[in-house]
Amino acid sequence: MGRDAATVILVLGLALGTAVLYGLARQGEEPSALAQAGHAAGLQGRAEGATTPSGQPPAVQLYVVKPGDTLYGIASRFGTTVAVLQRLNDLDDPDRIGAGQVLRVPAGAGEAAGVVPTLGAVARPSPGRYGPVSDWERHLLASLIWHEARGEPFEGQIAVGAVVLNRVDDPRFPDSILGVVTQPGQFPFSLEQLQRTRPDAWAYAAADRALAGEDPTGGALYFYNPAKTTTPEFWATRPVVARIGQHVFTR
Repeated sequence: MGRDAATVILVLGLALGTAVLYGLARQGEEPSALAQAGHAAGLQGRAEGATTPSGQPPAVQLYVVKPGDTLYGIASRFGTTVAVLQRLNDLDDPDRIGAGQVLRVPAGAGEAAGVVPTLGAVARPSPGRYGPVSDWERHLLASLIWHEARGEPFEGQIAVGAVVLNRVDDPRFPDSILGVVTQPGQFPFSLEQLQRTRPDAWAYAAADRALAGEDPTGGALYFYNPAKTTTPEFWATRPVVARIGQHVFTR
């Protein structure tokens, strides 16, 4: 077969695959794996899901899965691919999503219904020494929030993140997120544990809100659960500044 003939066949094949995919999408059917692969290649430049041109992970938002949603349908709605959504959410099986599940989807696209607080790289406003937050620090903060406050109200999760950042800004504590979350005698988690943690989307959203400057506690440096503490005498000496969910926040 000559080179020109091969080129014609390749072009026709790509066109046919696109047409089949388009027809299936119009009928509301799930395309085959082969058709999805072709569609993914066509969308690669729009939402790769690995890095942005600057080398940073893409900004994402959260989407709450509705009854009847499929991962392919969500991908189409947000102008991305199933493969990208799988990478963003660590999904091994694209068919295993359920109503009420929170997924990361590319930011700045798709319908507003079902979308909750935006995730993405942010810089914490600071009076000086603390600047932009790396993805690694953001992960450590979200991991601590997940361990300490999962199941708490979203405001309470933000509050736990704010306590960490208030300590970063206080000269009596380490001056980095890493230093605060691994300070001996403060939180019962090793750096290895925090690095291996997979926080849920709400923990990341709470970390981002705290990093953006939100502090529901008004400056707390400590928190505890009265039902679980083994040192009530110590906490009785600390001034209470807020009560959110099961946690009491103090200075």
